Amino acid sequence: MNQNVPVMLDACVAMRGSYDNLVERADGALKWLVSKGVRVDATRTQKLMKSISQMSDAVRSGKAQEPNLGQLWEISELDDLIQIATQLEHIDDPRFLATLAKVTGGPHLLEEEKTTGGSIQGRNATFELFAAARFTRAGLPALFKSDADATIETPLGAVALECKRIAAAEKLERNIGEAASQIMNRISNDGIKAGIVCVSLSRLVHQIALENRGNIFADTSEFRDMLRAMLASWGPAITAACGHLAPSVLAIGMHYKLPFIDKSTCAPTMLSRFMLYNLLDKTHQQAMLELGVYIHERLGASTR
Repeated sequence: MNQNVPVMLDACVAMRGSYDNLVERADGALKWLVSKGVRVDATRTQKLMKSISQMSDAVRSGKAQEPNLGQLWEISELDDLIQIATQLEHIDDPRFLATLAKVTGGPHLLEEEKTTGGSIQGRNATFELFAAARFTRAGLPALFKSDADATIETPLGAVALECKRIAAAEKLERNIGEAASQIMNRISNDGIKAGIVCVSLSRLVHQIALENRGNIFADTSEFRDMLRAMLASWGPAITAACGHLAPSVLAIGMHYKLPFIDKSTCAPTMLSRFMLYNLLDKTHQQAMLELGVYIHERLGASTR
């Protein structure tokens, strides 16, 4: 087993580190959660930490086996928390802390999560903060001073983020519509200029992985190129279906993560992609177009 793991990829950028490094960073994230008053003991987050620590100990002792599908997703979920802690560590807004308090909730394994009710709140909150962290890393600082999941500040105006995790492909358009309605309420009540709908496809990806449980190995380059082309092909379909939501909705942000084992190195690897589909065209006011371009350029220029 390759000990130089895991490998996190975004576009063409790779981050490599040992299990020990992942444990250190995850432990730092958990300590940060505790410092913010978040309950960690006897939660799914503590179970994730225990599992990855055991993997690290096994690698160090030379007794490691290839991770199974559940362990690969554990690594990816810990990475979410690390990104949140890294990018949003200095925020103390009560609205932010209320969302943060939920991230450790829910069942340990994703396949045990129900599609409604309290079971989904922990991972829903995690995605809301992950999206906020992703924009913050791009130089678009997230704030939590409205009823939106987050608000990003730009010199051209405040933009609301409304986030949805998609549990079934047939619900995608409806979920986007619900988020768009929330954005319109923010524009009316909170002085927001426009909004972005952020959706996570990771649960759908996980369901496909469960259905193909016997095969967790893949060629990284081929996999990355295939998924990048797939997401890019969705752009015209998304803009056609959701174009009527503009200019209140500037864009649809789509994120997925997909952990697997690289065939050539046997290293646990995770593809993590966040793509923004613009809904504006030349018929919209120049001020809105400039705002959309400003956000796209900064998000596109940032790397994992």
